Amino acid sequence: MDKKILVPLDGSPTATRTVQGIIREKHRFFGPLTLLHVIDEDNLIYRMISDFQIEMIRGHARKTTRQLLETHQERLTQSGIAGKIRLVSGSPRQMACRIATDENFSLVILAATAPAKSVTCCSARSPITPCTKFAARE
Repeated sequence: MDKKILVPLDGSPTATRTVQGIIREKHRFFGPLTLLHVIDEDNLIYRMISDFQIEMIRGHARKTTRQLLETHQERLTQSGIAGKIRLVSGSPRQMACRIATDENFSLVILAATAPAKSVTCCSARSPITPCTKFAARE
């Protein structure tokens, strides 16, 4: 079985620091990375806007998110780390957990926004148990 690593990212500065931390600590990781972004379509629903306009908003969200993930992917590639992009829609928390479990990811790297500014690596089979942390320096 391949050892796969899932890295859910958003457009925040913390996500950028997470990628920087992965590059800095690349010796800790053992397999290809999947950079995941989940477009929260519930946040794209507006009242009194036509379906055509909502579809334009969705298309723009997909385009800008793909560009963001491609930027992260390029940084990883330049550092010798293999990574692929995955863009899906739904509830970010539910989709990330579902993908990690259903697709047998061995490791999930989650960025923390709280004071420690650390990155937690968890087993996909027991996502509440951190296996290691490393600082995602600014």
